Amino acid sequence: MNMQAKPEQVATQSAEQKLPVLIVDDSPTERMRLVQLLQALGHSVVAAVDGVDALEKMEERPYQLIISDQTMPRMDGRELCRRLRNTAEYQQPYIIMLTANGEHDDLVAGMDAGADDFLSKPAHKEELRVRLAAGERTVRMRNAIELQNEALREAQQQNERELALAAKLQNEYVPSAQWLSPTLQLSSHFSMTRGIGGDSMGVISPKPGQSLLYQIDVMGHGIASAMLSFALQNAIQQMLGYHVSHGSMPPLHQICRRLNERFPSERFSGLYFTMLLALIDENSDKLSYCQAGHPHPCVLSPEGEMLQVNRGSFPIGLFDFADYETRTLPFMPGSLLMLSSDGLFDVLSPAGETLGRESVEKLLTQNVNQDAETLLERLVSTKRAWQKNEPLADDVSVLLVKRSLSGQVQPAIERPLVLTLQPTETEAGETIAAIEAHLKLLSISEALIARIQTTVAELLNNYVEHASWEASESSPYIELSLKSNGSRIEVVISEYAAPIPHLCPPKPMDLLAESGRGYHILLNWVDNIQTERANDQNSWILQYKNSL
Repeated sequence: MNMQAKPEQVATQSAEQKLPVLIVDDSPTERMRLVQLLQALGHSVVAAVDGVDALEKMEERPYQLIISDQTMPRMDGRELCRRLRNTAEYQQPYIIMLTANGEHDDLVAGMDAGADDFLSKPAHKEELRVRLAAGERTVRMRNAIELQNEALREAQQQNERELALAAKLQNEYVPSAQWLSPTLQLSSHFSMTRGIGGDSMGVISPKPGQSLLYQIDVMGHGIASAMLSFALQNAIQQMLGYHVSHGSMPPLHQICRRLNERFPSERFSGLYFTMLLALIDENSDKLSYCQAGHPHPCVLSPEGEMLQVNRGSFPIGLFDFADYETRTLPFMPGSLLMLSSDGLFDVLSPAGETLGRESVEKLLTQNVNQDAETLLERLVSTKRAWQKNEPLADDVSVLLVKRSLSGQVQPAIERPLVLTLQPTETEAGETIAAIEAHLKLLSISEALIARIQTTVAELLNNYVEHASWEASESSPYIELSLKSNGSRIEVVISEYAAPIPHLCPPKPMDLLAESGRGYHILLNWVDNIQTERANDQNSWILQYKNSL
């Protein structure tokens, strides 16, 4: 059934070209008379004997002008109107109803059914001409509006695609959960009110034993704020990267001063931003911070005491005379640091009450002995429980850092990494990142971490691109475990994919088989490889020597 005529094809017709007309009348004589009249007026005409016949002809071609008798067998004119109005594929034609008596009740019933105009029988040529001219004007106007609406829909869809891409890029800047050092754990959370937001954050390591965190909150929402946030993110990364590479990291307040000079609000349509810089120095057990209009950080001692943090200076870009100051606090093993935008404290409940800073600080104090990941999960759960289905009033960004007690680091053999993932590119990437963070926690060398990441990535890539699964496996998954006994690291990957040779090699393993680069990477970078297939389960066992 082809009932979708493109509006542009109709709307661009010349004014002289008449629209075709569908006549619906059960009287052969009246049909013939109307056909002759309409042809004399320059219209092409198709005739139907009743409403059922008319719908069949509409399925072949969607006529936009219809003249229909009101009283007919099988399906009368009013029922035809209702069918046409209730089916979007017919494109809402202009319907002129023919009536024999012109009674008021008949006119009202016809209008209720969806008729646009009426003509009394017998219809005369000049009256037909002006009524059809009015109908053509209406149809062409509808088509022009539909063209505009279609253009608007396409533009909106394009904007939505671009916003989704921008949001994805923005999320790429959010630091992933990781160990910044063997005793410094980082977790992060980022949620936006719209497709993109004005918050951004990051972390760098100026030198061993130091971690510098920053958080930005551009005032306002939407595209302008997000674009300024992107520009700031790049500027800060370049500035800090330059100083790190030259070993000349300036005091934190000087960084804020330079940004205040470089990003005055009058250059960016009045937009300004708040910022917090925090430098953790594990060598001296200190936390240095500079606060520029941003919510002050939450800093907890190992005993759970919330340390007093003085409020900072003006936001950046708002006043050229603004000055900033670097302050310090003790940050001993067991301490906790949380950086947050004000959106966290402003989360609204359905009753209109804010979550508030007091509730957040209470949760942190009660859970100070938890690791960063667990603590952040509890914080996010609290936020969602408070928020329920209410939309966010502002972007929410959180950086949470927990410093482990030096005597509490467990032996490596007691801390295996166990993961379950779907065979997707996203989850494979997250797994590789988790492996890196875990191995850094174990103080594994960068060279060995690279070997392990590359070989595991090669196997996971095969699962993503080539593995096939049984039809009953609606959610196929892969299990990965990593453990170390100090001198050796073992990675075991298990799944239930079909036995494809380059995924589950024959025994003995044929390293000369045509299977791409995978075998060669495994052969050269893994010290010992075992493969098994038992009870429909495939397993790779990869072992690496760890030179201590």
